Amino acid sequence: MVNLNSRLSAAASLVRPEAVAVDIGTDHAFLPIYLIERGIARFAAASDINEGPIERAKSNIREAGLENKIKTLRCDGLNGIEIYSPTDIIITGMGGDLITEIIERAPFVKNSGIRLILQPMTRADILRNFLTAKGFSITEELLVQEGNKIYQVFACSFSGITGRFTPLEALAGKLNLENGTPLCHELLKRLEERFSEIIKGKSEAGLYVEYEKAVLEEIENHKFQI
Repeated sequence: MVNLNSRLSAAASLVRPEAVAVDIGTDHAFLPIYLIERGIARFAAASDINEGPIERAKSNIREAGLENKIKTLRCDGLNGIEIYSPTDIIITGMGGDLITEIIERAPFVKNSGIRLILQPMTRADILRNFLTAKGFSITEELLVQEGNKIYQVFACSFSGITGRFTPLEALAGKLNLENGTPLCHELLKRLEERFSEIIKGKSEAGLYVEYEKAVLEEIENHKFQI
């Protein structure tokens, strides 16, 4: 049976039972294989824009004996994925700005029955702000650590309800802040250090630092609430 790293395990934990799961940018198809082998998903698809990852995915699927349960599709983003009528769509290992573009180009995901499970490698704030502005509600958020890196994983579905996050909520996740786990405290510590450095550099260059100061103020206020 396939085993996953912490980052992909967190994404897998947000897939609903009996899902039709699609893994976007699959590479080796480890995530779909994991979901089928453990009986989490009843059917899965593995997609990628490049031929190499699709061939690797096919090979691993054959080796696992799951050709009848997992299909592959070479496509750009979510283009063509709707043919599988997915219930759970997983997008991991990409920047938040790229994930935003992929979702923007796929209007079919504006369906309350579809769950998006997202793991941005960078720019989680851009992704969260996009989602809430477009009517997607984030329902679950997780933080996981691999080595020295903290990864954010969250699930959302279209609700039609738009909203707005504060700068810190967009960066760290509103639900993560509410949960207040030790890993969230570590993330806030790193954000504080990072934005303090940004303020120092921008101030020396005579640039505006209002946004960065707002983030630090939120972090400071959050400390008093826990």
